[in-house]
Amino acid sequence: MKEWLKNKSECPSCRVAYTSATINRFALNTLNAYTFQCSDCLSPYSYEKAVEHLITCSSAKIPCPLKCDPTLTFGSEGHIRQHLKDFCMEMELTCTRCEGKVPRMLQGQHDCVVYLKARNAELVKELEVEKKARAEAEARAGAGAFGGMAAALPSTSNCN
Repeated sequence: MKEWLKNKSECPSCRVAYTSATINRFALNTLNAYTFQCSDCLSPYSYEKAVEHLITCSSAKIPCPLKCDPTLTFGSEGHIRQHLKDFCMEMELTCTRCEGKVPRMLQGQHDCVVYLKARNAELVKELEVEKKARAEAEARAGAGAFGGMAAALPSTSNCN
């Protein structure tokens, strides 16, 4: 399990987020004494080899991470990658016309004008926030620079 968690953050079996806890040595030794049987290919494996088996089992039933079809499962991460790259209808692709992210199932059907108007509105808001932050920074910098200099200038009240 420690090896798996070096690269992943979810359970190798059900893909639910996993947080590591220290395993009691007695419990670990007890688990390692048993032989388990894969529910997919029926091969036996030890607790120690469970993660390795789940990763390499060609009969494993790993669901699509984008949940495009709850009945669709894959036997390896390579098959999942291929599915996401070429077939998954929930996979977001970049529209060649507007560069928006659109699920594969909507490619060619989405309205680029609607996307571009929404994106433009987002950019206008971001620009307004940046302008306001810049104006505030310039005001602070101006007040700080001239405020300190005014005290250092000679007084004009005693001029002849």
